[in-house]
Amino acid sequence: AKGIVALMRWGLRRIEVQRLNIGNITQDEDGTGWVELMGKGMKQRRINVAGQHAQLIWTYYQERVGRRDGSPLFSGHTGDTELGRITTAGITWIFNQVADSAGVDATPHDCRRTSITEMSQAGVPIMDISQFHGHTKPETTYRYFKTNDDQIKGAAAMMAAKRG
Repeated sequence: AKGIVALMRWGLRRIEVQRLNIGNITQDEDGTGWVELMGKGMKQRRINVAGQHAQLIWTYYQERVGRRDGSPLFSGHTGDTELGRITTAGITWIFNQVADSAGVDATPHDCRRTSITEMSQAGVPIMDISQFHGHTKPETTYRYFKTNDDQIKGAAAMMAAKRG
């Protein structure tokens, strides 16, 4: 569950998480973690993951090492019986269980909006945010942005300072 939620926290779509295979998770010699995704429209992209979420993903991956590269990273289960590749409904169910236990009212897609907004607030250029999230046009990414009063005040203060 933690591995799925960690990937969702990075803004991945449920279908992208569902399609992940063992061979899609790699790590460079310097420890940099990578996830190769098959996104909407079967477009491939590669994203870098870092920090505590990357550690959760890497730990989960290590538990599954030894399976074929084409094996699903996440499997559905009934009790102790593995059923094969997890479904998007199964991903939603796991996400909802984790959110409910944390007392959070959120959907899997809320994670995508939050990821995009947080990247923007951190100063990541829009083109990089778009590419990371698999958007071909920045206009698509703009629809996800959420602003707060502090950002609006900050923007107004920057404009006032530039205008003198």
